[in-house]
Amino acid sequence: MIWVMLSIALAGLLPAYKNTVASTPSPEYVFIKDFIESLRYQKAALTKQLRITPPRPGKKQDAQNISAFLKDITLASADLKQAHELISRHRDSGNEAIKKIANSLLSVYAKQIRHNERSIKLYTQAYSPDVVNKLDDFSEGKLMEEVHKIPKERENLNKLLADSSILVTHLLYSNRPDQNGKLSYLSISSKERESLLQQIREVFPEGEAYLAACADQIRQVLESRYKSADEN
Repeated sequence: MIWVMLSIALAGLLPAYKNTVASTPSPEYVFIKDFIESLRYQKAALTKQLRITPPRPGKKQDAQNISAFLKDITLASADLKQAHELISRHRDSGNEAIKKIANSLLSVYAKQIRHNERSIKLYTQAYSPDVVNKLDDFSEGKLMEEVHKIPKERENLNKLLADSSILVTHLLYSNRPDQNGKLSYLSISSKERESLLQQIREVFPEGEAYLAACADQIRQVLESRYKSADEN
């Protein structure tokens, strides 16, 4: 519902028709390029988070395996923060549509960062005999319950990101009418259009579930019959 309401609010903020093709990159292109690049970091983070199956707390574990697992999810935090930083560049954009969408994305990215940091803390506690041995049965049970919820919580946040990417596609549509008065133009030039398509192909050559879906929303618009801003 939130995304629907925001979509309606953005309807009146679509890029206006420009009589001439700008010599500098369009703000829509710059933002979407940064968004796709942020997905590259999201992909790197998810790869690290899933590379090693979480060792089962309470079982005799290989210390080296646990160390490698904790290192991976710790490094994932750095990737998530890089993704957040890319979108942060646009939080005060002079383009109101970009500003609204950027801040919506930043809310999701911030939740991912907090969740990953919390995951590191919970896993570290669960794999530490010194910590677990000092807990009563109830407290230990609560800790393990929280640990088991981590993968599903992460999956839900990734789904939320996939939903939010729909808003990004709205930036691609221009309110420039064609000769019949219909809206059939994109807000970016042919060159910018091809650049974004190439970027998507590079970042997601095969697709990675929810993250690939984020980029695919954009790709479908770019490959649609809508004309680029510099076409007649």
